[in-house]
Amino acid sequence: MKPLVSIIIPLYNRGHIITRTLESLMDQSHENWECILVDDGSTDNSVQVVEGFTQKDQRFQLHHRPIEKPKGANACRNFGLEMAQGDYINFLDSDDTLHVDKLKLQIDTLSNNDYQFSVCQTQMVDDKSGDFLKLWSTVVSSHKPFDDYVTCSAWWSIHAVLWKNEIISQYRFNEDLHQSQEYELHIRILADSPKFHVLNQTLVTVFVHQNQISTNFTSSIAKLSSNLYVRYLTLKNYSGQLQDETNKYLYKQLFDLFKHFVIHKEVKKALISYHFLVKAAPYNEEMKPNKNEILLRWLFSIPSYFILNKGEGFIKYIR
Repeated sequence: MKPLVSIIIPLYNRGHIITRTLESLMDQSHENWECILVDDGSTDNSVQVVEGFTQKDQRFQLHHRPIEKPKGANACRNFGLEMAQGDYINFLDSDDTLHVDKLKLQIDTLSNNDYQFSVCQTQMVDDKSGDFLKLWSTVVSSHKPFDDYVTCSAWWSIHAVLWKNEIISQYRFNEDLHQSQEYELHIRILADSPKFHVLNQTLVTVFVHQNQISTNFTSSIAKLSSNLYVRYLTLKNYSGQLQDETNKYLYKQLFDLFKHFVIHKEVKKALISYHFLVKAAPYNEEMKPNKNEILLRWLFSIPSYFILNKGEGFIKYIR
């Protein structure tokens, strides 16, 4: 029998577009799959739409996030992973689609070898017009995948990966994060130096629309805090494994966000960013000679811009 693939989809208020996603699964040339949909408390007709599929095709399963688990896609994915029976695992979002041969091609890649997962390319398409916008990443393959993934020089979407169950079952999404959860998961996995294959074909379509679940990097305090925390955590846990330039890249990301909020007088966000600059400072070699002086200078920039509307001398980067 052909191997079973478990496709895990978190679901929240996607009744108007989930049909397109599920139909892309029914069109798969590899037919031995199960689709585990985990509803996160939808208030629209999402459940009714999915029930229409479960009644027609037993490969679809509808479950509800256990009440004791936190709300969000992370908990839904983890719950789905616990229920998955497949030899392979593919995570998918409720508004995106898979190429008809996505599962088949990646299974062919992973069969009879020691690769632990396969990665393909993802395209981003305008939801209204159907026009191609861009690739998720211009480059997916790399000779230094850990560093290039962290710096987003060669990276991939969560949907692009077909995992062997034996590896992904060792990990879980961080249910405390409000954003960067996929980035953080992949970093943890890549830090363990897995063996994987890159299939340079575009086999996933992500539809970009106005009412996406994931919006701006800094659109809320919760999302900002998650994004900052993941950058700090990467430095804390992996600065010894990463190249110096990668560590500098991560710290500069923290600083650039801090500077943006200071200049735009978003004091609360500036203070949160500053908190992570302080926590991450010990992992940045450039900071060590004058760490306290630099951090104090940056701190002074907050009241300087807020009260005097200037402070360029305080907010310069490491010098």
